[in-house]
Amino acid sequence: MSSELCVYWSNSKDNYQLSNFYQVNIAVGEHLYPSVEHAFQAMQHETPEPWTVNGAFSDWEYVLARVNEARKAPITAKNLKKKNMIGALAKMVADRPLMFRLEPKPLADPYSEEVWMPLFEAKYVGKDLDKLLKTSGQLVRHDPNANEGTIIAARWDRVFGKLVGQNKMGQMLTKFRDSKRPKRKAEVIEGETLTFQEALNKKFKEAHDKGMVIELDQDEFLPHDWGDFTDEQKLSHAMEKNWTLQQCAKYIHMPNEPMYTPSSSSKSMIFSDSSDSHYSLPVPQAPEALTTDQIKAGLQSTSGMVLTWSHSVESGNYVNPIGTKGKGFTYMDLDTLRQFLNKRKFRTQMFRVQGPTHFQGHVLVVRNFIRQDQRQRMIDEINALPNFDTKGWFRGKCLNKSRWNTLLTDRDVQGSVHEPDKALRKSSENSFEKTPECKDIRRILSTWTSMNLDTENLMAEANVYGITKAGGKAPKVAPGIGPHVDGETVIATNLVGQRLLCLGAYHNTMPTGPRTQITINPGDMYIFDTTAAGTSIRGRHIRHWASGGRGDIAYIARLEKELVKKVNAMKAPLSEAAQFIQENKYQDTQTHEI
Repeated sequence: MSSELCVYWSNSKDNYQLSNFYQVNIAVGEHLYPSVEHAFQAMQHETPEPWTVNGAFSDWEYVLARVNEARKAPITAKNLKKKNMIGALAKMVADRPLMFRLEPKPLADPYSEEVWMPLFEAKYVGKDLDKLLKTSGQLVRHDPNANEGTIIAARWDRVFGKLVGQNKMGQMLTKFRDSKRPKRKAEVIEGETLTFQEALNKKFKEAHDKGMVIELDQDEFLPHDWGDFTDEQKLSHAMEKNWTLQQCAKYIHMPNEPMYTPSSSSKSMIFSDSSDSHYSLPVPQAPEALTTDQIKAGLQSTSGMVLTWSHSVESGNYVNPIGTKGKGFTYMDLDTLRQFLNKRKFRTQMFRVQGPTHFQGHVLVVRNFIRQDQRQRMIDEINALPNFDTKGWFRGKCLNKSRWNTLLTDRDVQGSVHEPDKALRKSSENSFEKTPECKDIRRILSTWTSMNLDTENLMAEANVYGITKAGGKAPKVAPGIGPHVDGETVIATNLVGQRLLCLGAYHNTMPTGPRTQITINPGDMYIFDTTAAGTSIRGRHIRHWASGGRGDIAYIARLEKELVKKVNAMKAPLSEAAQFIQENKYQDTQTHEI
């Protein structure tokens, strides 16, 4: 082995082109991917198409818009684009399976040569191979956060003078590179018999002493979502990565009261460079589970209740969805259904949600679709269900939430939303056998398949609004649900409360059309076409929001005030709708019935 080490990563000064994030089209099977990382992630998921060159997960605007939606400090693409690191998008998506509704298909051994050598073969041709062959010595894929358990990368521990991490990616890439050049004799190091790791650590130290190791900006070693971490999470991360006291002081606002409890065998300092120090942090606790009586009392006080029917259901984006998305409805589907229902003496209304030229969505409202007597029996069935989700995860914490949920499916499942590990979280499910009246609505919807509508055996989300806390007073303004897109079949049956349903056209974050506002009464059904339901917050789309059945006008006004504030911060050029908001301090409302 040469006395020189070659350190690389996506933001290194030299050799960043060796990163798996680096943009280079590679063909694997019948698909073309924009980076090695995209190809690797496609191998680990059921559907490869979104990871391809023209797929959604290769689109900077789409991925960053989704990732930044709930972030205080948005991730910017400037530095990544500067070095053509498009593969970072694939990693962002893979790290957020719930947000992007991924269907993982894990490889048995994701870091084996059988997986990576073909990917290297696909990438390193022509000038890319020439770049690789110009390197010498052992390649080290640098990760500033690497620890002893890190598989693919490593970092140099300057205090202990050793390499931390297995550096398997660097080892495989070195082996691939050397297979493309004449065989070299193994180097004997000072007559010593050393393991590979010991020899590599020795050479890395020599390189560091000679000033050959790249010094990195310390801020780069922070996770990209560091700003969203709680103090507890930051401390836990710092201990896991073996931070120094100086690093803790720089990056963590330490509270006056200690948030940790040193074990009896630990040293007196908070953190040290020694891996022999051990500490225990309290894990943030979820609120205590509500008793059955508290849940029953809360359900009796509700101001709004709606069943949303679809092929994919969940209690929130912090748990894995159940089922797969349906194909949705076109405007022609809604028109066909409207004619069908009109013949059966239902009163229907079709509303057009207007955006820019040639962009519009539609909502079909069926008045009094569920009779009062059946609606009351459905309410009683839902109130009697044993499994409800009353908590959710918000910015890393499990908290009580104002909108309760449960799912109607073909099985009974006790929810576990409180679990810190996302993989262990489950939504509460209740079998349709417990709700015969709700099951009857499911049966009716299934008959619509005769009109080629994708409505067979739909599941339902029960959403309950305006819960009164135990011992408290009913909120004057019941929190509803803010502007969002569903990306799924949207059929909703309103059971409790008169609510305001609003929709509006957007381009990315900018409103591009007036607000459509529809009053929904108990017993009404409303159905969105695919455009109105929204499939993404990227580009042209429609968002919808709704009140919670108490203080509805005040709740919608609150959301409007937030929108005005956001639009006032936008820079030109503005859409006509956005200009109207800036000038008038409210959103134009135009409800078009057709």
